[in-house]
Amino acid sequence: MSVTVARQRQSTHAFWRRAAAGPSPGKSILAVLLCTAGMLIFPYAVSEYQVLVAISFLTFAIVTVSQVLVWGFGGILSFAQAAFFALGAYGYAVIAGNLDETTGPVIALVAAPLVVMVFAGFLGFFIFYGRMGAFLLGIVTLSVSLMLGAFLNQTGDASYHIGKVQLGGYNGINAIPPLLVEGTPASTQVLYFLTAAVLLAGVAGVALFRFHRVGVGIRAIAENPVRAELFGYNVRAYRLSIFMAGAALAAAGGEFYAIWGSYTSPSLVTMQAVTLPVVVAAVAGRDRPIAAMLAALVYSAISVNLASSGASYALIILGVGLVVVMLVAPGGVGGWVAALVNRLVIRIGTRSAESPHTAASQDDVVELGSTPGSGA
Repeated sequence: MSVTVARQRQSTHAFWRRAAAGPSPGKSILAVLLCTAGMLIFPYAVSEYQVLVAISFLTFAIVTVSQVLVWGFGGILSFAQAAFFALGAYGYAVIAGNLDETTGPVIALVAAPLVVMVFAGFLGFFIFYGRMGAFLLGIVTLSVSLMLGAFLNQTGDASYHIGKVQLGGYNGINAIPPLLVEGTPASTQVLYFLTAAVLLAGVAGVALFRFHRVGVGIRAIAENPVRAELFGYNVRAYRLSIFMAGAALAAAGGEFYAIWGSYTSPSLVTMQAVTLPVVVAAVAGRDRPIAAMLAALVYSAISVNLASSGASYALIILGVGLVVVMLVAPGGVGGWVAALVNRLVIRIGTRSAESPHTAASQDDVVELGSTPGSGA
């Protein structure tokens, strides 16, 4: 009897250890479903104004998740995500502003990320096929972002226009055509759900793609590109592809930001805007898209609340948090929480396996070890 119980205990221990193991498709799907449920409930639990403000939070979360895709997943420390975000906003404004007000916004919604992805492919071709190191890659992407912001700032002259849309200089583009639903501008809730759908699709794609065969190859390249190339992977093509995918996702966030505010400006590519997604991703865990999404939403809420009260300490809080996280939990808050939950799951499973109704008694062990005529 004791052998059977011991085997049951070992099997239970093994089950709980597997349940507490690293990331898995099942865990990722469960986490995404929980986030989806929360976002579905949110608009019905708060006022319309809070839903409207939350849309801007979602757009920032999208660009942060794109940072996780490029940096945490692809191993590419890029400072260009904010630039792609801004290009997505400007691209939507220009395309929608030059087309019919009914079909123009829909065409712009699809075309703007594609245009930005082509631009990212052009930039990435010289970066990756030129075999730039990680240090130079960071400098180049940061320089491109800041140069884009400097260029947009000086486009106030009437000669700077694309079609009939003026770029507007530091004032940006105003009165951007809204997204129409059945001939009327999309309501706050419709725009919220569309933005949330893009965010959740990006999070689910990043979280689940890591388990795909191609995703495993990209992770291998991120860990050691030289070794991956020796195994036959086309490192430059893989990196260029992930760079372009991250650009398209960031651009999608940018166009929803333009629809939300009905404007866009060069303030999207300031030094603060360029570095913010990198810092938030580092604090949350640069390889954890769900944690990065939640961290972006929390930071946005804190930033807005502090700004409305007259204080502007959100960046200081974020900077202090980054220092603390790097010292205490280099894997980010998401990694630390995941490790804590895993230990808790193992402890609960161990206690359930050692409960009185499953543990073997001492008498059972003695009976099993005795033999007839042994004098026991």
